[in-house]
Amino acid sequence: MVYRRTEKVETRQADTRADILDAARNQIAQHGFGGASMSAIAREADVATGTLYRYFENKDALFIATYKQLGEKEMDVIHRIATHSGPSSAVERLALAITTFISRALKSRRLSASLIGEPVSPQIDAARIKMRELHTDIYERIIIDGIKAGSLPEQNTRIGASAIAGAIVSVMAGPLAPENRPVDAQQIDEATKALITFCVAAIRPNRKSDIAF
Repeated sequence: MVYRRTEKVETRQADTRADILDAARNQIAQHGFGGASMSAIAREADVATGTLYRYFENKDALFIATYKQLGEKEMDVIHRIATHSGPSSAVERLALAITTFISRALKSRRLSASLIGEPVSPQIDAARIKMRELHTDIYERIIIDGIKAGSLPEQNTRIGASAIAGAIVSVMAGPLAPENRPVDAQQIDEATKALITFCVAAIRPNRKSDIAF
């Protein structure tokens, strides 16, 4: 007789997996990848350490799953902004996407810094490359829409989008990185405005900004 998991068992297993991922996120947010131990994650998830390995082959597998879950969630948020079909222009959508990304990332500076650039493993680096492609896709969609609407000049959309994604990550890993210094709301606002101005100028040169800060 072939054993088939019941819906109740599958639901319980899905809940346990979600609890483990939540615990991993919290540990990374507090201690970074390097300080997030499997035993601490198990305690926070209220499971035995051995249970972690029933759901994830090893620590790298757990970290990759955590990274993908968090990254895809953020990409989904700004993708909805990029594909907004309302009256906002491409430049306005770009400004909103950048502002949203920065504000959400700064809710947990340590977590964001770890996700963006903490040295972990080649597997995490590979996941970052894929996530960077998704990030670039979003800004390329905005640029293409702007060109079609006539608000942006013809240009290499992939290069422009890559530059925007890179600039955002560089600001998060540089001026707004947690190890640099505390930042207040005014400093965050000034950094975000400067970043938006830079990105808009990169894809729409020789035009006065029409973004109302």
